[in-house]
Amino acid sequence: MMKPLVIFGIVFGIGSFIFSFYTLNFAFGATMSGDNYTIQSGKITSGGGSTTNSQYNLRWNLDQTIGSKLENISTQSGTLGFSLSESLIDFGSLSPTNPVQRTSVLTITSSKESGYSVIAYQDGPLTSSQSPTPIPDTTCDDGFCNEARSSQWVNLLTYGFGYRCDNLLGTPCLSDFTDPTFYKQFADNAKKEQPQEVIRETKTSGTNQAQITVKVTISLNQPPGRYGNTITYILTPTL
Repeated sequence: MMKPLVIFGIVFGIGSFIFSFYTLNFAFGATMSGDNYTIQSGKITSGGGSTTNSQYNLRWNLDQTIGSKLENISTQSGTLGFSLSESLIDFGSLSPTNPVQRTSVLTITSSKESGYSVIAYQDGPLTSSQSPTPIPDTTCDDGFCNEARSSQWVNLLTYGFGYRCDNLLGTPCLSDFTDPTFYKQFADNAKKEQPQEVIRETKTSGTNQAQITVKVTISLNQPPGRYGNTITYILTPTL
């Protein structure tokens, strides 16, 4: 049976008290502008698209040349800059009960002491046009973690998709992730769940960095296919 391939794209935005964000299409290099920012996305090239069965597209290996840049914006409390190390994350081929993790780094710079918040949400669960069954969001080992509550996720038989946040520079991540085994779901826009904070700073200057780890584990019953979704990050200044 073909192993599922999982890819999820990341888009992000920045707001000045009023949220302002732009969805990116990562298939080609592009530059998109708004009143508060300019986003430049690199291109994604794909290769190795060989097939061994006419029913499946196998071995889509993405050779990624990706760069994302969000220019600084001016706020009442100085200048904020926001960048993301990865615009697309490829989990490759998945096999049941073998967790796969990938990381990206959020970098926020502030010219003066000020507060800010980063919220995140997904457009929906990891889905595939080849399968009627999406990869569910994790509920962690106790069955109770969700978009607002973190919990331990170490059991190989606990399936799903989730994330955690770890501090690299400063302490921007929420305290939900002080335990290194704790994960949460991304808020699901398709279910009209409220976007949740990932990062919060009340008064800081300079550069802070957070590492976002995303994790996928699938069951033996997960149908093969190419699965994907989009995660949106929004940075807003706070008073």
